[in-house]
Amino acid sequence: MNLAKTILKSGEFFSLDFDDFYYNIKDPLKERNEIYVNNAFDTDKSHINILEFGFGLGLNFLLSLKKAKECNKTFTYTAIENYYQDINTLKDVAKKFNLDLADEFIQNYPLAQKGSYLIQINNTRLNLIFADINEALNKIDFCFDVIFADGFSPNKNSQMFSTNTIKQAKKCLKQDGILLSYSSNSAFLKALEENDFLIKKFSIGLKRESTKAILKSKDDKNLTNYFAKNYLKVQNIAIIGSGICAANLAYELRDFNVSIFEKNSTIASAASSNKIGNLSALIQNPASLLGEFSFFAYLQSSAFYKSLGIKLNGILEHAFNDELKKRFLLQKDNKYIKHIFDFAYLKDGGSIRPQELCKMLINLSKAKIFLNTYICNAKEDNNQVILTDSNDNKYYFDAVIFASGYESMYYFKSLPLSFQRGQVSYVKDEKQCKIALSSKAYLSTAANGIRALGATYLRNEIKSANDEDDLINKNNLLEFFDRKINIIDNNVGYRSYSSDRFAIVGAYLDDSEYITKYKDLFWTKNKTQEKIQQSRIFVNIAHGSRAFSTSLCCARLISSYFKNTPSYMFSTYEHALHPARFIIRKLKKGLI
Repeated sequence: MNLAKTILKSGEFFSLDFDDFYYNIKDPLKERNEIYVNNAFDTDKSHINILEFGFGLGLNFLLSLKKAKECNKTFTYTAIENYYQDINTLKDVAKKFNLDLADEFIQNYPLAQKGSYLIQINNTRLNLIFADINEALNKIDFCFDVIFADGFSPNKNSQMFSTNTIKQAKKCLKQDGILLSYSSNSAFLKALEENDFLIKKFSIGLKRESTKAILKSKDDKNLTNYFAKNYLKVQNIAIIGSGICAANLAYELRDFNVSIFEKNSTIASAASSNKIGNLSALIQNPASLLGEFSFFAYLQSSAFYKSLGIKLNGILEHAFNDELKKRFLLQKDNKYIKHIFDFAYLKDGGSIRPQELCKMLINLSKAKIFLNTYICNAKEDNNQVILTDSNDNKYYFDAVIFASGYESMYYFKSLPLSFQRGQVSYVKDEKQCKIALSSKAYLSTAANGIRALGATYLRNEIKSANDEDDLINKNNLLEFFDRKINIIDNNVGYRSYSSDRFAIVGAYLDDSEYITKYKDLFWTKNKTQEKIQQSRIFVNIAHGSRAFSTSLCCARLISSYFKNTPSYMFSTYEHALHPARFIIRKLKKGLI
């Protein structure tokens, strides 16, 4: 990713990188509206998914916001940009063209760092991807209604209009979807024709002809169709569990009829029952997929929780051993981390009250809640899922999502799950501390005069809260934070983990379905695969101790199955989270 070199030339915005103006200076808004925006919204669809090549100054997005409001439509907007604009430049653009740059956009506009970022503006989601165009397209697993190909001219920016880019564009566009561009360059049109686009050139009265290309046909086969999403039409959805994973799901699915089943007498009574906890990122090697995903999830969650009015004052992470010091050093260029000796300050982290957050989200979702109801079986039958509780009552839904924490290992025995017991100690707030701390132990900020100190971990064992674990928490804290500690209470929670540390999220099918369909994968792994059948049973589990951070983006991933919208995450993350990844790895290695 590069920093854009933008200047004003004769009062108009000019790119030094491409030696060209960002728009037709004769009538910029006419060009944007009549080539892109009006064509995109000229549809009977009430909802539109738009992909833009080159966010630039944000004009097409801002005009789309205005148009959607005028015609009472909703839309998602994904934009790929490899030249980062400073927020002040975007403010100047909005002012020049008398367009509304929402406070949400200004507050959540990302720092100049490669990656994928989500900004929510009322009911519109903008997914900004700062990366090379082909690298980004290769990681997008969604078919959009419309593509805006708007990256200067082919002579100035040949990559944007190349045959390879158009081939990738075809993968990301629905059949009969449209690609719009101000360019009618012959090489560009040839690339479109070679990829089975029907080309319609048109003029808006400015100096060049523009292009509207309609995709005539698609081939849905690809190398990873065992992870393919099958979008479902649903109305009634069940969620098993009521912790933070379930609460984020309920909120994301609030436009559907959602029912929550909780075996205990109150919601958030298991792993999410702590009075207070910390939101932070897992600081890993930035080249590792786990580290990359962790930061992506953390930033999405932080922005969302802040939008709910939750105040996050930051968290100070301590590298208390040599391995952590190496990881911190590898993150020295991360603009979201401020390094202070062996500490890393993450301004977007902080302390959160789990139970209060779960109650807030579930209340906002208006979900129906079934307390004291233990679901012991889920069976898919004839385009519905039949749930059976411990009293043999049956419930019928279009889809069911298990957000059942460590008990998921009893429902899904084929998944490589384990659980850990964690004991948190509650400390009387002797001295006010404005930021959360994390080292060998962590210490939250205060809530109602109490701070959380944790946590001890014990794998695959059930054990009551005890003084011995409180002492371990206390001693771990004293190694780096020499303060008087008065422990007044404690709490035990159990969390599930997967064997590779990623959560397990997506549509679930029994291993036998994959073994039957992909039995020859050892020999055919480099060939295109057929799609796996759809499932109406989903999982959102194994988040470990990072559910504050990872559960939100995973809820958005699952909701995309039902809304037919982007998941707002790279396909590399989706595949790393998919429940079938374990059996697919074995099939690829010929172990089955």
